Amino acid sequence: MAVKVYLSKNNNEKSDSFGRYYAYADNNKPIGIRELANHMTSHGSPFSEGTISGIITDMVKCIRELSLNGQPVKLDDLAIFSAHIENHGGWASLEDVDLSMGGATDNIQALRLCAQATGAFTKAELTSKGSVELNREWRNKVADARKDSESGNQNQQNP
Repeated sequence: MAVKVYLSKNNNEKSDSFGRYYAYADNNKPIGIRELANHMTSHGSPFSEGTISGIITDMVKCIRELSLNGQPVKLDDLAIFSAHIENHGGWASLEDVDLSMGGATDNIQALRLCAQATGAFTKAELTSKGSVELNREWRNKVADARKDSESGNQNQQNP
């Protein structure tokens, strides 16, 4: 199994990378708690799908509660979940500090939940153990582009 990839062309003419293609993860539809619990039972868990689902549901509620109270939650070898602030513009001086949030002129635009890989689940592990492949649409586009390029090269060599 591999992470499916789609490509996107940079169309920003002001960018140094204008016209270049970049890979992005073409993620599948996310699975929910029930599907995760079912997957876990397929690995030989002694617990039922319902029991696992209930535990995960309670865990989600607790992570939300703790995150809203500013307490990061670490799930070993997976991620640290924590609230982060999305700033806009900053305050010119300490006298200007206003903790209003979400308005068009507010510095604090939003709170976000972030997940940072931790323990054995690192970028290095993801890169060394993971794999990527083009999704079907882009696999066909790349193959067609290569065919066009090869036929163009052959025509240039054989005038």
